[in-house]
Amino acid sequence: MERPYGDKTIWLEHKSGRPIAISAWEARMRRMTRRIRAWEMAAPTGVEFIAVHLTYAPEHQWRPGHISEFIRTVAKHLGKRLLGYAWGAEMQKRGVPHYHVVLAVKRGVRIPMPDKEGWWPHGHTRVEKWTRPALYLTNFIKKAYQKFWFPKGMRTYAVVWFEWAAQGESAFLLKLWSLPKWLLARINQFVAILERALPQRFPGGWWCWKGRWFRSPWRVVMVT
Repeated sequence: MERPYGDKTIWLEHKSGRPIAISAWEARMRRMTRRIRAWEMAAPTGVEFIAVHLTYAPEHQWRPGHISEFIRTVAKHLGKRLLGYAWGAEMQKRGVPHYHVVLAVKRGVRIPMPDKEGWWPHGHTRVEKWTRPALYLTNFIKKAYQKFWFPKGMRTYAVVWFEWAAQGESAFLLKLWSLPKWLLARINQFVAILERALPQRFPGGWWCWKGRWFRSPWRVVMVT
């Protein structure tokens, strides 16, 4: 199993001249944590969170499309009762992932055991309700932080709000609150939400919002 993350160190320099060093894996974990928290913050009112834990049976091996197939199957059965979802992968010692999936559904929606229904034909499942999905999900991810051994090219998480969740408001807020912290501090979030106006990214690290240009105070010096 390859070790694609954690070996590289990214050296950054602030515009004030202050340098820092951060591992590529740590940077990825920070982005992932921020997006998962933004996903929960953007949840519409009246939503319930159902956690589904997907485990591979010993005779089954991981393939890239398994988690996508599961999400498509759930979406097919729930339709617009499924408002969004988030998932994170946690590696097991035997070299296959364990998926923690959070389904954001309309209040009162229930789902059957996915393995019994054939929605997850690769092993076993467990279903429970969560009230603080971002906290639980990031705790699982932190355990994965110590292992590093994800297959090369494997996605480690996903966060989605569908456009029918609060008439697109949740999807918009997820995009907004997933922006870099320094950029959020420079724009008027109230105006951005009121006008549904997101900053646009341009080459060279530049962002444009309502005719104003911004650039990150950090620049990459080198990668070792």
